[in-house]
Amino acid sequence: MTTVNSTLLKLEGRSGCKLEVLNREGVFFVKKISRETDYSKRLLLQAEKQQRYFLQGPQGDFKAPPVLELAPSFEKLTWFEMPYLHGQKYSEFFERSTVKEIKSLVDKFNDYFSNSFEKAEVAKVDPSLFLLKLSVVKNLLSGRTDINLNLLQQTLGYLGRVPDSAIPLRPCHGDFTFSNMLFCEDGIYLVDFLDSFVESPLIDLVKFRQDTFFYWSLLIENQLPESRSAKVIQIFNYLDSRVFGNFANNKFVKEWFNYLQVFNLLRILPYVKQKEEIEFVQKSIQRIIPLP
Repeated sequence: MTTVNSTLLKLEGRSGCKLEVLNREGVFFVKKISRETDYSKRLLLQAEKQQRYFLQGPQGDFKAPPVLELAPSFEKLTWFEMPYLHGQKYSEFFERSTVKEIKSLVDKFNDYFSNSFEKAEVAKVDPSLFLLKLSVVKNLLSGRTDINLNLLQQTLGYLGRVPDSAIPLRPCHGDFTFSNMLFCEDGIYLVDFLDSFVESPLIDLVKFRQDTFFYWSLLIENQLPESRSAKVIQIFNYLDSRVFGNFANNKFVKEWFNYLQVFNLLRILPYVKQKEEIEFVQKSIQRIIPLP
């Protein structure tokens, strides 16, 4: 018997959202809902960003699911719906993939980033944009007793010196990690678009390397057995050498990448509360921040 309208699954996301899987007359949907009114405006921006990406068409092998319905009012909790996609998360795809498929994946990422850089507009950005965001992050971390305050001050000092050079600007995903990719038969679908204070292909490359160099998605998917984790790390290392290595000598990567990577890691810190995750972020910053 077909259920006309039912909620099959509810999940609490790591951000300010929760997810529901809905069944309407045998057709499945995903509903993303803000948990707090303060997050509603941000979720609206994410929905609009996802829809723009969908409307512009596939970017190589990368696609976005359409936004099918959006909350009519944004004064309270915002929500939007999209199709339920049948695919594999990255760890499942890696587990079953062949060497040929992984090499093909390298080509797909290289094409994605090459296309993004080629189509970007190069311009200087007002440093106050970065300094304002830095001030917001600093305020969010105010009063925290579970973080390394010396490292925080060192990091704030480093990020206060914004590079004085142009940067490639183009709409980006904003949170281009493997945990936000679904590997389907007809391509790789991107979900959980994130509003970014600066839109640049460098942001997507930074988020990509958050996994291939630091293994962030592997940390948050902590239920994997050791044998599967080892394979994920092996593939991440290969992707890092063949994809990030392909852009390491790019002028903008040389001038901006480390700054943006440190900035990205610092922005994670206000939202992690578990000791293991706090230590992960802080050790990651220590690995790449220049010595004082």
